[in-house]
Order: sequence, then C-alpha cells, then structure tokens
Amino acid sequence: MSAIDREDMNIFKEAWMSLDPNGTERRVRAQELGVYLKKIGIQDRKFDLYMNAFDKDNDGCITLEEFCRVLRMTEIEVVSTVVFEQRVNVEGGSGLPQGVQILFGAQTSELEWQARVARLCLEGLRFDADLNKVVKWIKETADERFTRLWHCVIVKGQHWCFFSYEPGYAFVLRYDKYVFIIWKTPMI
Repeated sequence: MSAIDREDMNIFKEAWMSLDPNGTERRVRAQELGVYLKKIGIQDRKFDLYMNAFDKDNDGCITLEEFCRVLRMTEIEVVSTVVFEQRVNVEGGSGLPQGVQILFGAQTSELEWQARVARLCLEGLRFDADLNKVVKWIKETADERFTRLWHCVIVKGQHWCFFSYEPGYAFVLRYDKYVFIIWKTPMI
C-alpha cells in the first residue's frame, strides 16, 4: 500500500469535516467513510489506504487520537485546522465570505455569528489600509452592532493566544495573509 500524499490527506480532511462537522464525535466510522468516499467518487483503494494508515487498532473507527498520531499533531491543532476549517451556508444563504476560513469559532450552532464576524472583519479591511485603524474600527463597530465589550487582534504570520471570552462569542478566522482574533468578554 502506498503512503498518503498531500492530495490523499486533503481528501481525508474533507471527509473528516463532512462526517464530524461539529467535532463532537471525535471519530469516523469505517462504514460512514466508505459511503462518503463513494458518494464523491473516490475509489475503494483510497478507503483501504485511509483505514490502513489511521485505524491502527483495527476496530473499524478512526479516532481523533489516531488521526493526530499519523499527522504528528495535537488534538487542538487538528481541531482548529481540520474540524473548524469549513465554508458554511447559514440561514438565508449568506454564509461565509469567499476566501474566509474559520480556524476556531463558537459552536457550529452559531454559524450565523461566524458569518457576521467574518463580514465585519472584511469590511474593516476595506475601511483603511492602516491595520491599527482597522482593528480599532472592528472593535468599535462590533461594540455598536453586537453590544459592548468586543476585542480584536489582527495577526500576520504565526500566532498563539489564550484568553477568556463569553461562551459562544470567540472567533479566529483567516483571510488572505491576515488572522483575525475577535472575542467578547462578559458584561459584569
């Protein structure tokens, strides 16, 4: 059996996101994977490739732990780059703007919030070329539109962050070369 190449990995990531879009199952069952791959026209040999590479205990499930081990990533890295990488359509068909990738967001039941925040961030980029002004505009506009106590950071390149936020109101999204970290703290 050949090794998994970049294209194979991208197909598997798409399958994982489709079969566990909320990141709650933390596993993909062999039967679900097989049905999904057939539906998108992928040959059976890819199914065998994935099961051999990921299902090391041969229990018919690929767990998040097994997935991480093969990718040599932590669960947090996989969840933030695989499970929450999604282009979604929300009520009314508005969805995420083209080119936006959610790296971390409120529970996927809050897809409308992801789209609102993404649109706000892109609107901010059109507001001014000076990122110092953009980040201030995004914060002030979020406070005005969505009630007070929003915060925003714009990053170019690698980033690490740890912060407290009101449940359901924290988002990390990528657009072009920018990463937006935007969150709301609870009103006291």
